[in-house]
Amino acid sequence: MIKMKLMHKKIILRHFLNNLIILLFLFGCTDKTSTPVNKELISEVKLERLVDINPASNIIEFNLEAIEKEIELKPGIKTNMYTYNGFFPGPMIEGKVGDTLIVHFTNKLPEDTTVHWHGVELPATMDGSNISQLPVTANGGTFTYQFKLLKAATYWYHPHIQTHRQVEKGLYGALIVRDPVEDEALGLPAKELVLLLDDILLDENSQVAPPYPTDPVEYASAQLNGRESLFDILVNGRTELSTVELEIGEPIRLRLINTANSRFFRLSIPGQLAHRIGGDAGLISSPTVMSEINILDNNVKSSSKPAPRHLGDLSNLASNPDPSLGVLLVPGERAEIIFTPNGEPGDYAYIEWHDFPRGRHSAVRNDDGTIGIIHDTTIDGSVLPFRILKFKLVGDSTNVQNYIPPSSLRTVTAIDTSQNQGTLPVTFGHSLPDTNGNISFFATMVNGVGKPFELLLPEEGLQANIGGTYIWEVKNLTEGDHPFHPHGFTFQHIETEYVDLDSPANNYTIQAQTLENKDTIRVPGRPGTIRGRSWSIMRLAVNFNDLNREGRVSASGKFPTENTSGGWIVHCHILEHADRGMMTFLNLTSQ
Repeated sequence: MIKMKLMHKKIILRHFLNNLIILLFLFGCTDKTSTPVNKELISEVKLERLVDINPASNIIEFNLEAIEKEIELKPGIKTNMYTYNGFFPGPMIEGKVGDTLIVHFTNKLPEDTTVHWHGVELPATMDGSNISQLPVTANGGTFTYQFKLLKAATYWYHPHIQTHRQVEKGLYGALIVRDPVEDEALGLPAKELVLLLDDILLDENSQVAPPYPTDPVEYASAQLNGRESLFDILVNGRTELSTVELEIGEPIRLRLINTANSRFFRLSIPGQLAHRIGGDAGLISSPTVMSEINILDNNVKSSSKPAPRHLGDLSNLASNPDPSLGVLLVPGERAEIIFTPNGEPGDYAYIEWHDFPRGRHSAVRNDDGTIGIIHDTTIDGSVLPFRILKFKLVGDSTNVQNYIPPSSLRTVTAIDTSQNQGTLPVTFGHSLPDTNGNISFFATMVNGVGKPFELLLPEEGLQANIGGTYIWEVKNLTEGDHPFHPHGFTFQHIETEYVDLDSPANNYTIQAQTLENKDTIRVPGRPGTIRGRSWSIMRLAVNFNDLNREGRVSASGKFPTENTSGGWIVHCHILEHADRGMMTFLNLTSQ
């Protein structure tokens, strides 16, 4: 009798354990974010993740709050920062294609803010720009963002009020949208690492420095070049060189996001075979090899391939300026890289940052007391490369084979421009400094005169029809490169034309090398030195479709209401340039 009771208890226990295993299996199979990381990386740059509060399989729902907090950027030193949920960077949001994303946002900062979802195709009222919605007010204001995730890609989120200040203070985070079916069908590596790349300008007390210096000449220079730190480079919020352990021979997918105010991140992984497989809009059509960037010396400078446009003395450059080497990310731009760690146990591999001649300027005080501008070749592209992340190689090095991505990743259909409805002109330029160092930047010209964003009238925005195909025609009047970023829609690069009225040899056109959907792109500076006599023009195809966006892409004017959006913002993503007026907007309406 006693044996029968014990046997009965064992049977019950066995059924319980079996059911528990089944429940755990089913729970694991219905993981809504389909996170592909199959093994936790031993990493000093691990990102926090937002916790989904909704049990539905096709809805991801989160609470997000902006709050001030002291963060230890350097060991033992606290810096007052703006954070999301107390974390810097903000916690990563993960979802899959088809999910509805709901974010209940609370602003506990002492100033107004919003949340902009950089690169995401969504309804206009959910875009989070300074004209798409009313501000989320300081000290407790709330807003709920809700939209469907339409495409798998690497995105990020950040404010769009006083963006240059609030992003520098710490307000940004990653938004990763996956297509697990597509990834599995392509056999892409399951292990991945998301890296938010930034720099931060700190004062002598290790606090975030004011946006601009008070000295008029330094003030003008800061506006021209944007906020850029020489010393404090951040990878996922850490200023020191951090270490990530990687298994030898196990391929890894790196998702790279440039969240900096103005720094261009030009990256190389020496000694490793790496492929670029994705960009702003997710997977590209076919992989490209990520070639190493070589350091220049006197023997190779004369034969190095220059950037398509470079002014000044090439002898000052530290790294080969050929933009096809490595991967170049302008502020706001993203890339996805895959490589197989190759070496011996205990070896190290590194991600290197290389300088790029992006057209930095310096302001100078003239003899007559006015402030002038020079293209400063002593600081442009001359910084020696340095390491920003260290990979420690562990495991077995025998029989290692480099991972080669599939030759075809995704079908990218060219936008048909044969019936385009016209051009949408954007003109990047700026004034000379006044005696106080003030510079006006603009992205729109009215009657031949550049007009900063804050002075534009509601009717002076660009005009387009929903569903129509157009050509963005982005003209750059300056010697510096500018990242072009329109909200809400991707585009495809067609060509870049260089014009110099005084030197015909500088006049040429470069056709786009790859077919790719993008939302942020580097518009190179003009080829000539004489102001007003030279410019570059980048042409980009765009279709303003409303597919799966609930019929809510209509937007016009500069003043939103509680239920309607102002126009779609278009701006330079050097945040100080946008702050000073290098921004315009698109009125998008039905025909």
